[in-house]
Amino acid sequence: MSRSGLSVLTRIGFVVGALVLLPGCDDYTYTRFVAPPWPDSDPWEQFVYATCDTDCTTAVSWRALAVAPLVGPAGAQSDNSLAVDGRGRVHASYPVVSYHYRNLEYATCAAGCDSSGAGAWQTVIVDRANVYGQTSLHVDGTERVHVSYHGGNSGDYGLKYATCAGPCTTPGDWKRVLVDSVDVFAGFHQSGYASLAVDRSGRIHVVDPSVFGESPHFLQVLKYATCAADCGTAASWQTVTVSGSARAGRYAALAADGIGRVHISSYDERGALLYASCQADCAAAVNWHVVIVDVPGSWGWGTAVAVDDAGRIHLVYDGTAGLKYATCAANCAAAGNWRVASVRGPSSTGIPSTTSLAVDTRGRVHVGYHRRF
Repeated sequence: MSRSGLSVLTRIGFVVGALVLLPGCDDYTYTRFVAPPWPDSDPWEQFVYATCDTDCTTAVSWRALAVAPLVGPAGAQSDNSLAVDGRGRVHASYPVVSYHYRNLEYATCAAGCDSSGAGAWQTVIVDRANVYGQTSLHVDGTERVHVSYHGGNSGDYGLKYATCAGPCTTPGDWKRVLVDSVDVFAGFHQSGYASLAVDRSGRIHVVDPSVFGESPHFLQVLKYATCAADCGTAASWQTVTVSGSARAGRYAALAADGIGRVHISSYDERGALLYASCQADCAAAVNWHVVIVDVPGSWGWGTAVAVDDAGRIHLVYDGTAGLKYATCAANCAAAGNWRVASVRGPSSTGIPSTTSLAVDTRGRVHVGYHRRF
């Protein structure tokens, strides 16, 4: 696989698209590279890797390979995360059902990842932790792998972190730690949409939205966890509540820029898209600033955030108003400095989707999302 190629993981059963926004974000190109094989609204699921080297706006340029066995209905492989390291090795994490239990699985491939040749992909169960929600994976500059996820049993359930320095293909290669536990019997639970990033200094950042109680009488809490070193030990982690009211986030995404600032986009159950930022010492709640980017009625469900080389913030989010994009160049804690644009109208089902976002070195914005029919 070419290192300049775009690699994507997807859940079969939905049409999946790659959207490329051009500089200025006034135009875009779109390609559909995996079609739904089943019309069932609750399809079986399979972990699939897709890659493209060039001309990625043409469907025939994409090659896809099923990495994990087919599971379902109501399987568990849709909440995946992917990264490519400096040598071009592909890394992925996802939950997988085994005897009705959701385990955290890790897959990796060094070459020939779009072929069915024996041994191209290696998989390992990292944690038999009754994993819930999405996983978030990052590979740092030293090629250490970091994964955040939710799981555990009644006594140790909560936000978890797993890490491996290599080769990561056996359970013994991994360290696992419970970062932040929750009391599920008291009605407090995490939404399962945590997001992880690692900055240039090696510090780990995780945003973790949680919910207390049941709708309509619930409290949403947006929490942040960070660790600078020895992160396989629980005592090395610090956690803080960024926003702890009914206007906190239930879905969230996180990015850390080149100078250590942390940026969060978050979905508000009441209808607003939130942006939270911290300049330094982010384990202190007073250093966080939260602003409403988009007003109720255009709320985001799936949301993603990225920071380009110039420091510009990019957000993408999907909701009842369709897929939307927001950007800010400076002083982004002020709502008036944000520009918002509609990229695509609502899906025919009216059901929003999860999203992903990246900005390349040329300033091109790339968005991935599920489109349901």
